[in-house]
Amino acid sequence: MFTNKTPGVVVAEIEMLRAVEQTTGFIVEGHDDSRFWKARTVPRKVTIVDCEGKQNLIEVARHASEAGKNYVVGVYDADFDHLSGVRHYADFLAITDENDLEVTLLRSPCLSRFLDHFAEMDRVVVFEDSIRATVSDYIESIARKFGELRFLNYQNHLGVNFDFLSPYRFVRADNWEFNLNELHRQFLQLSGLTQEDLDLHLAGLQKYGKWVLVQGHDCVRILTQGMKNVLARRQSTEADITRMLALAFDDAQLAATRMYADLNRIEERLGVKLLKA
Repeated sequence: MFTNKTPGVVVAEIEMLRAVEQTTGFIVEGHDDSRFWKARTVPRKVTIVDCEGKQNLIEVARHASEAGKNYVVGVYDADFDHLSGVRHYADFLAITDENDLEVTLLRSPCLSRFLDHFAEMDRVVVFEDSIRATVSDYIESIARKFGELRFLNYQNHLGVNFDFLSPYRFVRADNWEFNLNELHRQFLQLSGLTQEDLDLHLAGLQKYGKWVLVQGHDCVRILTQGMKNVLARRQSTEADITRMLALAFDDAQLAATRMYADLNRIEERLGVKLLKA
């Protein structure tokens, strides 16, 4: 992810805001996270600070922890940390229930609400009957194939840039079909692995259950393609769909998450009010 910020820039931003308004700096990874949490935190008491990336966020939390700055809190994406057992600065940071915020939204009733309001339900029924599965299952099944490659890239330090492997390139908008062979072919070119290597690595990932390996942006991009012709005839962007899913996520659903419980615990420890709900 390209970023204009460094951890030092983010720390300076928090300190400047603190000097002016005495607010708690609530650090997040990116723009979508910023918009989601801004709507759910206490105004004038909490200021959302976009760190422009997970590594920046972790470094800012490290600085806050070492300096004893109890006015810095935040939420970060679990990504594959769930699989490795890594937990960053639990006194300061909550962690998403799923791999990231978008997957957390998609695994809640938000997806059904989104489809009820923005898809054409007769098209949804025809599609689900044709595949004998739900839209949610279909999105997960494709996103998992990208997630498997992302995990191999992460685990083996292959250095593949997934900007070149966007679902938009492999999931067709006209019929919502997915070209797995082409995805694997291009991944092999970028990674330097052989087909035999890839097959061996993928076989070792089959022990992981549904949703464990998927990434939210992949899921939303897959859904965006489906909404163009198969589920509806909408030219909604990825950003549009992410906003719609976030709007469908109500206070009761947030209160049922582990990240909400994490933030409540942080509120109690620091003696501050972070969340509206």
